[in-house]
Amino acid sequence: MRRYTNDEKIHIYSQLYKTFRNVSDECLFMIDFQLQEFIYSAREQKDLIHSVKIKGALDGLEDKESSYEKQDRIIFQTFIRKILETKTADVLEFQCSAAGEDGGKWYRIEACPRLDGERNVLAIDGHAVDIDAYVREKRQLEHRAQTDALTGLYNQVAIIQKTEELLRTGEDFTIILLDIDNFREINEKQGHLYGDFVLSQFGEMLSECVTEPSCVGRTEGDRFAILLNSAKRAEITALMRRLRKGNEALSKKQDILGGITFSAGIARRPWCGDTRDLLLCRAEAALEHVKLVGKNSYAFYMEVEDCEEPAENTKTSLEGHTLVEGKNLYQVIKKTIEHTTDLDKSMQYILEITAARLMLDKVSIMEFDIPGESVYCLYQWGAKGLKSEKEEYLSYSKNVVQQFIMESEQHKGVFVIDDVEEEDMGNIYNFSLRRKGVRSAIHIITFSRGVAQYSFQFETYYSRKDWSEEDKSRIVEI
Repeated sequence: MRRYTNDEKIHIYSQLYKTFRNVSDECLFMIDFQLQEFIYSAREQKDLIHSVKIKGALDGLEDKESSYEKQDRIIFQTFIRKILETKTADVLEFQCSAAGEDGGKWYRIEACPRLDGERNVLAIDGHAVDIDAYVREKRQLEHRAQTDALTGLYNQVAIIQKTEELLRTGEDFTIILLDIDNFREINEKQGHLYGDFVLSQFGEMLSECVTEPSCVGRTEGDRFAILLNSAKRAEITALMRRLRKGNEALSKKQDILGGITFSAGIARRPWCGDTRDLLLCRAEAALEHVKLVGKNSYAFYMEVEDCEEPAENTKTSLEGHTLVEGKNLYQVIKKTIEHTTDLDKSMQYILEITAARLMLDKVSIMEFDIPGESVYCLYQWGAKGLKSEKEEYLSYSKNVVQQFIMESEQHKGVFVIDDVEEEDMGNIYNFSLRRKGVRSAIHIITFSRGVAQYSFQFETYYSRKDWSEEDKSRIVEI
C-alpha cells in the first residue's frame, strides 16, 4: 500500500479541517514525536494547516509564520512538557500576549498523550478554544457582584473577602472605617437624591486618594472601608492627610452646602487582632470613640484607653489625629502587650508610638553585656534618614560605656541632655553622642544587683528639645 507523502497528508488534513471548521471554531493540533512534526491549524482561512519540524521535544517551535508571540510559545511549551512528564491529559487556560487595555484573548487548551504499550509518548493530540467572551462576561458578573452600584467601589461582601485574603498572606495590614459626619442631616435637609450625590463624590475622592495595592469600598449607608496593605504608622498618617485635603477640595469643588467632614477608626494587624471579626470590631470601636469626642478626626484603636467611652483629656492635633494625653501612654503599651501575637513587632510599635507622642527622632532599647563593656541594640525605631542600629553592637568604646554607667548611677539611672552642643565636650560620653548626631537625649539604665542590664534611649537629631518634667515622668513611666 502506497504511503502518503508529507504534502498529501497536509492536503488531507486541510480537507478534514475544512469540514470540521464548518461546525466548530476550535483549532486542532497534533505533535508527532516519531516524525518530529508539529501540525496545527492556522487562524487564517487561506492557510489552514501548518507543519513545523521539531527538535527533541519542542525545541524547534520557532516557526516564523506562526502568529503566536514568544511568551505564548513559552506557555504552550511548558504545558506540553508537563504532559510529557505526567503522561496524562491536561487543561490550560491562559490569556495570550497582546497590547491594548483589555490585553489579549483568552484560550482554553486541552491535550491528551498517545501512548504505546510501554507507556512511551508517541504523540500529543489537542485542541484550543477561544473562551474570551465567556471569561470577560464571567469577570463582569463577578465585578458587579463585588461592586457598590452607587459609588463603583467594592461592596461589603468584597471588603470581607479582601480582608480574608490579606489575613491568609500573614502580612501586616490596616483596616480603616470611615463615616461621613452628620450625614442624616444632609439627607433630611437636602433630600436623599442630594445625599446620594454626596456619597458618590466622597467615594470618588477616596478612590483617587487611596493608591494601589490597597482597596476601598462602601460597606453600607455612609460607611466606607479602606484596606491598606501596610501597618506602618507613617504611611497611615500620610494617607489620612491626603484624605483630609481631598475632602476639603471636594467640598469646595462641588460647592457642597456647609461642606462635609468624616471620622475614622483604625485597626492594625497584628496588634489589634488576627481575625477579620476582631479587626473590624476594633476599627468600629475606634470610630465610635472619635464620634463621641467630637467627630472630624481619626483614632488608632490601640491608642485609645477605652474605645467604648470617651477617653479623658483628649485633644485633636492639627492633622486630625485624636491624641491621648501622656497619662494614658502606659495604657497603650499595656493594651499592646496584652493583645500581641508577635513580641518583636509589638515592641517596634511601642517605640514608634512613643516617638510620635514625645516628638522624638529615635527610640532604642539597648542591652549591656555582663562586664558592662559593650552595648547591643535590641529594638529601635528611627525617623526617616537615620541609620538603623537594630540587632547591632554599638560602636562605643569600653571607656564610653563605663562612663555612661558611672554617670547614670550618680543620676539615679537617668541621664538627661537638653542640647548636646552646649554640653562639655571634654566629657567622652557627650562627645560620642555629638559624633552620632544626637541633639537632645534622655537615657535611662536599669540595674540588677548593681549590674547594668538595659538602656532605654530617647533622642532627637534634627532639633534640640527642652525636656519638661512631664516628658521625664512619661519616659520613666514607660
